[in-house]
Amino acid sequence: YIFDGDRASATYAVSVTKDAGNDTDYAIAGQVTFANTSSYPVILQAPVDRLANGIEISLQCGVTFPYTLNPGASFVCNYSQLLSRGLDTTNLVTVTSTSGTTFTGSAPVDFGDPTTVVNDSIQVTDTNTTTVWSTSNTTTFPYETEFSCEDIDLGPYENGVALGELDNTAQIQYEQGNGPSDSGLINVRCYRPSVSKDAKPSYTLTYTWQLEKVVYPPTVDLFDGANATLNYTVTATRDNGTPGTWGVTGAISVTNPHPVDSIALTGAVVDVIEGGVNASVSCPASVGPGATVTCTYNALLPDNTTRQNTATLTLFGIDYPAYADIDFAGVLPTEVNASLTVNDDYSQAGSPWTFTASSAPETYSRSVDCSNFTEQSYTNGVAGTTVTNTASATQQSGEQLSQSANVALTCYRPSVSKTAVPNHVITYTWDITKTADVAQVDLFDGDGQTVNYTIEAVRDGGTPGSWSASGTVTIVNPNPSETIPVAAVADELSGGFGAVALDCSGATVVPAASNGNPGSLACSYAVTLPDGSSRTNTATVTLYGRSYSGTADVVFNPNAANTVNDSLTVTDTIAGPWTFGTSGSQSYGRPLTCADVFGQVDYGSDGQISTDLPNTAVGRGDNDVLLDQDSETVTLTCYRPLVSKDATTSYTRTFDWTVSKV
Repeated sequence: YIFDGDRASATYAVSVTKDAGNDTDYAIAGQVTFANTSSYPVILQAPVDRLANGIEISLQCGVTFPYTLNPGASFVCNYSQLLSRGLDTTNLVTVTSTSGTTFTGSAPVDFGDPTTVVNDSIQVTDTNTTTVWSTSNTTTFPYETEFSCEDIDLGPYENGVALGELDNTAQIQYEQGNGPSDSGLINVRCYRPSVSKDAKPSYTLTYTWQLEKVVYPPTVDLFDGANATLNYTVTATRDNGTPGTWGVTGAISVTNPHPVDSIALTGAVVDVIEGGVNASVSCPASVGPGATVTCTYNALLPDNTTRQNTATLTLFGIDYPAYADIDFAGVLPTEVNASLTVNDDYSQAGSPWTFTASSAPETYSRSVDCSNFTEQSYTNGVAGTTVTNTASATQQSGEQLSQSANVALTCYRPSVSKTAVPNHVITYTWDITKTADVAQVDLFDGDGQTVNYTIEAVRDGGTPGSWSASGTVTIVNPNPSETIPVAAVADELSGGFGAVALDCSGATVVPAASNGNPGSLACSYAVTLPDGSSRTNTATVTLYGRSYSGTADVVFNPNAANTVNDSLTVTDTIAGPWTFGTSGSQSYGRPLTCADVFGQVDYGSDGQISTDLPNTAVGRGDNDVLLDQDSETVTLTCYRPLVSKDATTSYTRTFDWTVSKV
């Protein structure tokens, strides 16, 4: 059993046996000389030559008988005769003369050693070797030779097996030519492994995903205690894919038909792709007798060009190729990133989601509020944070995708402040008295006299009362997105008084913040209290279950009481005004002349004129309220002396003249 291409060795023994010899071609030959030593011719009949056993020998004499043999002459007859046996005997020749005389001659026939030895030594040749052996004796010539399937006349290979015989002939070479021969036939089975292969082209279609995450609304403004719903949408969009990573994989089957020997496969199988691409081949260490093993191979290709793929098993210098075409027509790609699994870091979003090319966006809602903020989180009623939310995915290719949709969450707490101005009133009463130093003044026209007036204002000790409080409630709204209803605002006084009505000037809401400035609303209040007890005034905004308060104490300070008419403004017909903060008096003088009072009037026929000059002091308190008044009248009488006369008038008129000449 031998693989094609391999060489096998065979040990031969060429034995030659020399027999005892086979004596053949017995012959006798010689010359018979007839000589006439006499002086007389003799006529001789044809001689007869016989062996003692009666075998007649034919003579070749070269003369015609009867033959006359002259004196002193001779002739020779030659003979050569094959014999059937090689017995020793006598060769007797008889010749008779015509006279009847018989002459004889004899010679012993002794076959002793053969005169000709044939094939006493031989040469032996063999078709498997160039060595020529020589021998004269029986002997054996051993030798070893190698052969391959090429040295054998084989039949066709069927299933990897071809049958043949190694015809090996040993030939005895005699001097005269070929002697006997003998063949030593070896039945040879030559084996050829069979190789088959397939080719499974492949390529990848790598998709790239775009991950998008949006949230509405992107900003949320909330009052503490309120909540809002965030609506998220996660969209994963796949492109049409990019072809690449062309390659081929397949199986190479190696069948070993040899019944005994294994075929070592390490390094024996290569796979080459048209275009100079060497595939990576992985085989078992060997394929056993009568077995079939499968090698695998793979290779990356530069593109999707159709190529021939050749796998070759090399065994004993002989290549056993197998072919397969690498044809990408109709090959379905291996999809990379065909789907995308997306995780959302919001635990209640419902992820993971698996997106394919036809997947609709994923949506979910999430409620947010201000519960994570502490009192210390708020500055000027504002606390802010970013509600982060990220959708992430890892593509099959390893690329990380991440998309965040963050919400700016701002929480607000309104602030309430208030003022409380306690009021109580001390009401003062004033009494005014006005006097003049004279009651009657008499003057000649042209004279004058001053009348002195005195106004006395007397204030009593005051009467307390009118307990009240007033002030403003200011609500500051830092939220730019929502107003605060006025209905949410309440004001209350302690001490059993209860609710306080607010006057917000018709406003129904506290406006939202605008342009970075908080909205605010100031409401006023004023209440009348039953007494001067100390109380606390609390304004409260109740919003989304939260209360925000501002307080002010109502404490009546006797030294800070409001007064009514604690001062008196006095106006006078002639003089003033004067202001009295306490009881007091004010004096002034009034010059009187007749001309000032009466002017140029006719004093009448009696030369006198008289009138009363009233003078009233009016005292007014707060808000110009008349509190008291008092009048004083002085009578003025003016006199003119009586004088009479007449008057004649005259005057002169004088004219001036001018002259011009042309």
